[in-house]
Amino acid sequence: MRALYLLYMESLSIAPEIHGRIAGLGQLYRDGFIRHLDEAKTLGEIPSEADTEAYATVILGALRGIISQWLIEGTAINMAVAERTLAEMITRTFDQRLPPDGKTDIDRKKPIKRR
Repeated sequence: MRALYLLYMESLSIAPEIHGRIAGLGQLYRDGFIRHLDEAKTLGEIPSEADTEAYATVILGALRGIISQWLIEGTAINMAVAERTLAEMITRTFDQRLPPDGKTDIDRKKPIKRR
């Protein structure tokens, strides 16, 4: 982890020749988050109008920031708490954007079961 973050920083300054590869790696991470968020959107777990590319960028940025703090400050950063807090923040954000009845797009599309 330390080596990867060192490469991130060095690609911006003393090793610009690796910048393209490092940027490509970042895009792969972002693309992965976009795929997961798109799947959640398809399943109705997040609102259909959610901008998954924007959310992926913000989530990746938050993760990078938390990891950078941990690498710099070590045990002063509780990674388990930071991870849980970020997940709760993201969940609350999406929960607040769901309709007031709490039903997702998928819930509305399910056929009514009659007894």
